[in-house]
Amino acid sequence: MAKDAYAWHLNNRNKRGLALDLKSPGAAAVMERLVRWADVLIVNTPHPARKKLHLEYEDVVQWNPRLIYADVTGFRREGA
Repeated sequence: MAKDAYAWHLNNRNKRGLALDLKSPGAAAVMERLVRWADVLIVNTPHPARKKLHLEYEDVVQWNPRLIYADVTGFRREGA
């Protein structure tokens, strides 16, 4: 018998997750590699932090011109 509900397995099959500390020294290279491979990038950090981490649309589209960039932050453009 499965430990998790069958419906959970249907909704989450073939999905992968990754935690990446974007402030660490090697994170930028890993992020670039992931963005080059990805179809969609969902960004939910405030805009000032995004700018500091070089994760704005203008930054990442250079790595992958066909990328779908989803901005789902709950903060205003100012980040407050």
